[in-house]
Amino acid sequence: MQDVFYGRYVDAGPDRWLVWHGRGLLGPMRYACELHRGDLTAYLRHHYGTLGSQPWKMGPYPRPLIGGGTIKRAQLGRYPGGSSFAI
Repeated sequence: MQDVFYGRYVDAGPDRWLVWHGRGLLGPMRYACELHRGDLTAYLRHHYGTLGSQPWKMGPYPRPLIGGGTIKRAQLGRYPGGSSFAI
């Protein structure tokens, strides 16, 4: 659970791939191309929608920055939702 994107959809790459960062109770990471984004969200909402609100999130989804998605980077303010100070 050290990943900032845990339980989130992320837009990836120039080809509009959708990546689901599930892990743990929210299933494995899953990927879908531009044509199958709706299929992926429908599948995740059907199977994991009762475990939390994460599968029900609507776009626009965040895009990852270079350097990984760790809690430390979120604390440094490199990702939305992170604070602007380091601990």
